[in-house]
Amino acid sequence: MIARRTRAVAVVATALLACSTGLAAASQKRHATPRSVTTSVSRAVTTPGTYLVVVTVRAIKHPEVVSVYLAGQSPRKLHAHPHAAAKLRYRLNLTSTKLAVRAVSGAPAVHLTMRLTLKKPATTGTTAATTPPPVAAPAPPPPAPAPVTPPQVTNPYTTLKWSDDFSGAAGSPPDPTKWTAAGNSGCGGSTPTSNSAANATLDGSGHLVITGNPDGSSAQLDTAGSFSAGPYGSVQASIELPVGAGLCSAFWMVGDGGANPPSQPASCWPKCGEVDILEALGQLPNVAIFTLHGPTNVPSQQSNFQQYEYDQYGLPDLTAGFHTYGVIWTPDSFTWTVDGVAYATETRAALEAANGPAAWAGVYDQPFHIILDLAVGNWQEPANLTAPAKLLVDWVRVYQ
Repeated sequence: MIARRTRAVAVVATALLACSTGLAAASQKRHATPRSVTTSVSRAVTTPGTYLVVVTVRAIKHPEVVSVYLAGQSPRKLHAHPHAAAKLRYRLNLTSTKLAVRAVSGAPAVHLTMRLTLKKPATTGTTAATTPPPVAAPAPPPPAPAPVTPPQVTNPYTTLKWSDDFSGAAGSPPDPTKWTAAGNSGCGGSTPTSNSAANATLDGSGHLVITGNPDGSSAQLDTAGSFSAGPYGSVQASIELPVGAGLCSAFWMVGDGGANPPSQPASCWPKCGEVDILEALGQLPNVAIFTLHGPTNVPSQQSNFQQYEYDQYGLPDLTAGFHTYGVIWTPDSFTWTVDGVAYATETRAALEAANGPAAWAGVYDQPFHIILDLAVGNWQEPANLTAPAKLLVDWVRVYQ
């Protein structure tokens, strides 16, 4: 958006099992290429035979999609969650050797525990030596475990205040009483987008389409002067993100700054505040970025006034369909959600402690207008499009 910074993220993954423990740690700078974390566990198989192999994975802090690799088996995925253990089961004929299993997480900030259990199927009764034992039919494989669904966050705001479902004829512009093509923020301030209203149209099927072109032109829409949310409420949008290195899709808000009509970002920023509900890079389709920009007394942040940032790795492919992105904005906190699941929260107390007492008052207790844009180029790398890229928005809704 208007500015960005780098930050370090400590990465720790821990595997717990009787006498075998693996520890992987890495540090990652802001917007560096994400590195996966591998947690490994092994067990010696002292007696050959048929075993039920159970792999149990639990996320310590955040929900996470984990790929599990077991020697000789096809990779399988499960959803690890901090409130419930996720299990995979295998029925294997093992020889006297070592059985190894790996859990690979695409989110370095997620902590995992993993357990590997071997069980021999139970036998019943004995047979006389002179009588051949009956040949038992092979047992059917155990049913696949039910997927672990992360809990949905409780949204205290339920009254619909404003919305746009983008109904209209194909090729027509979005409702001019709600949206204007204004601003030229680029993405990260380094690669501004050539803003043109012609690149924001309806598709006739209930979607807004923002098109980014190989020549660098695209569109940025905002509701300044027509509608502002809050202060406080829940702001949500259903969006399908485009694929492409260097693209940056954004759904965000800027404070009105007390002006009438509301100020554009450059005229009051950073005092008017900025809430990035979603930033997504086209080359990282499993990552959502949540940030706050506003006044800070931290000298290292005063070039871009970034007060808070959280990068959520390991999400489903956000370019494979529509996902709902939102923020729950209360007098004391911001909570970011993807498909109704809370992934990050920043409180007023923490924001003021990190950035100074002026970080919230007069910044996040005023109305904010809404912005949608697709930037051709971002802070990580320039775009190199050979065909137009399209960001689709199904709806935008504000609850208060």
